[in-house]
Amino acid sequence: MAQMEQVLSFESNASQDNQERVRLAAEVFRKYDTEIRAMIRFTVRDPAEADDLFQNLFLSLVAKPLPPDIRSIKRYLYKAILHDAITQARREQCHRRHIKIYASHQSRPRAEDPQDILMRTERMQAILQMAKTLRPSEAKAIFCEYGLDCDRQHASQDMGIKRRSFAKYLWRGLSKLRHTTLIREGCDR
Repeated sequence: MAQMEQVLSFESNASQDNQERVRLAAEVFRKYDTEIRAMIRFTVRDPAEADDLFQNLFLSLVAKPLPPDIRSIKRYLYKAILHDAITQARREQCHRRHIKIYASHQSRPRAEDPQDILMRTERMQAILQMAKTLRPSEAKAIFCEYGLDCDRQHASQDMGIKRRSFAKYLWRGLSKLRHTTLIREGCDR
């Protein structure tokens, strides 16, 4: 029975503490409402994001009240708003990245016109034929990227080089191919 009384006493104290935190956060919001809204509008342009940020700021002030030794409440609020905005942007970016990865795994190839496939294959064979005149590392980078349709990470591992080096070889090879193509077409720069 004594343990039950201790648990109830603890819950009652926690409830009073939470009510005090909510009261303090509401007081800060009443006092600095216009400044908070202006800071949020300055930080984010979308009204929906601004409302979310406003609510998140209130919740963060309830979770972590203002420190008693604070010099400038406005500066503290601005930093909290900026921190919440950055956190939200990172979450959205991460979410978009996950959706993009999911979509790339879920995409299904659509039926293409046989003539388009033939033209693309002929064009690719011509490019790969021209790539034989390049340095071996550049030609292999182009072949892996476009001939085998590998992603750059796997292609660079297959070649035994860093991904950045692979990108440089690919860029140099494509630049040389473009230049060669322009010369063949009579459009020398």
